[in-house]
Amino acid sequence: MNIKISLITSTHNAYNQDFSVLENLLDSSGIALEVIRVNDPYGSFHLNNINCRNMRTITPPKGLGYFNSLRFGLLQTTGSYIYFLSEDTKLNDLSFFSQAVKKLNEDADLVFSRSEVSTAGHGNYIMKHPFKEQYTPAEFLREWYNLRMIFVDYFSFSSFMFRKDMLMAAEAFISSFPDAVSLDTATIIKSILLSRNIAFVDCVTATRHFRSGGRDVNDKSNMTAQVVNHFAIPLDVTSFIKKLDLSHELITEMKTFFNQYAVYSFNAITSDFYQTSNEVIFDCMDFEELLKNRDVYIYGRGWVGLALVEYLKNAGIGVRSFIDDFKAGEGIITFDQFKNEEHRNTSVIIASYKCTDVFRIYKKLQTVGGLNIIDLLRA
Repeated sequence: MNIKISLITSTHNAYNQDFSVLENLLDSSGIALEVIRVNDPYGSFHLNNINCRNMRTITPPKGLGYFNSLRFGLLQTTGSYIYFLSEDTKLNDLSFFSQAVKKLNEDADLVFSRSEVSTAGHGNYIMKHPFKEQYTPAEFLREWYNLRMIFVDYFSFSSFMFRKDMLMAAEAFISSFPDAVSLDTATIIKSILLSRNIAFVDCVTATRHFRSGGRDVNDKSNMTAQVVNHFAIPLDVTSFIKKLDLSHELITEMKTFFNQYAVYSFNAITSDFYQTSNEVIFDCMDFEELLKNRDVYIYGRGWVGLALVEYLKNAGIGVRSFIDDFKAGEGIITFDQFKNEEHRNTSVIIASYKCTDVFRIYKKLQTVGGLNIIDLLRA
């Protein structure tokens, strides 16, 4: 076999994985698999039950940190193609691997797929955005910021198959801010900039489980740390760009991309900070009186909305449904569906601390008669 995929996982992943099914599936297609287990001393889990014939366990020096440990694992790989199974992520559709290899063997430099997001106690969701089969770097960056920058709802680091030579050229995980939790995102962007053709495989490769205590669950009350986490990406990528001979179109697209990213980040940082006071804010709203004998909807199935529905449930207040412009799934309706319903005694709570989002949603809801609109900013 001349084609080999190196799959890298670490002791930060809470889930035992059986790779023998993937190994046999790839073997039947003439593709070899090696699994690199990074035994990070600071990882919380042991990866005891990983089954794979070609598997190596490596232990990086203490104190490298999560991403430098992954880079240490990357340097030990022998495959031409690299896949990272990130923290708290489980494989889903194994057909991605052979499909990605086929595209990489043709003319793709980078391949991505969908991801599934699992929120503890609130079910899973998959964003069915109509991605194209192929993108240029400029097109992909444009697609990304048109998704409001909330890419983790659509794809994740474990949605990508990389070329090893591309990762090395992209200086994967090398950063002036080694403790930032966003170095995987910076690595994706740098790989995009080095690519000519980015291909999409329409399947759900992995399910990402968000749990309390995870490595990337940051202290949102520490706004300084949040600024570092967010802005390590443009700072590292901008430094990297200076080494490249990019087209004028791509430079212009990157400028727009990071302008959009800055707006998103400032909103996200302040919103995350307010989320640390969810209980206090909810207590100030006097929901029991505001929502008495009313049909209740929550606009926005994000982290604020999920916290709010739990709070109301504990207060004995039922919620008919979430309204969401981007997510779909059980217990979620679109704004158009909501608008077409009859509303006589309805309250809608806008579950966001982002002023721009609240303003946008207010304008939409004001086109519907008979509503009592409640926002959290008043608290």
